Amino acid sequence: MGDVMIAVEKIKEGVVIDHIPAGKGISLLTLLGCSSHSKNVALLLNANSGEFGKKDILKISGRELSQEELSIVSLLAPCATVNIISHGEVVKKFRPELPDVLRVGSCPNPKCITKIEGAEEFLKEGNEYRCKYCERLFSPEELVSS
Repeated sequence: MGDVMIAVEKIKEGVVIDHIPAGKGISLLTLLGCSSHSKNVALLLNANSGEFGKKDILKISGRELSQEELSIVSLLAPCATVNIISHGEVVKKFRPELPDVLRVGSCPNPKCITKIEGAEEFLKEGNEYRCKYCERLFSPEELVSS
């Protein structure tokens, strides 16, 4: 069986997240709340990539990403590129950066006060994040999976 080309409709307005590590597209789709989104969403899993071997691609029609959602992308897929689409053309392309202050997810520490009160805030220290409340350090991956 030879290579099969899969055609995915071009979007006119929205966002395309490319270079998502293979296998993380479904998690990103869920974390961004796209599974219940009313707009068109396309997720391509294990696409060929010259740079990474395999990658996932997420296309979301009719939606922009908030700063909080861009933080999720940078945590889960640090090599991903975000393409902003307007009138069927890429008008902006960038790699989201890890924020200095993160207000996403919950603290993985089961004894942290945020488990009860729900006010999560993490401060960047090098390549890790420190919970403002319990002061434990966590990797970005730990914060996304919690």
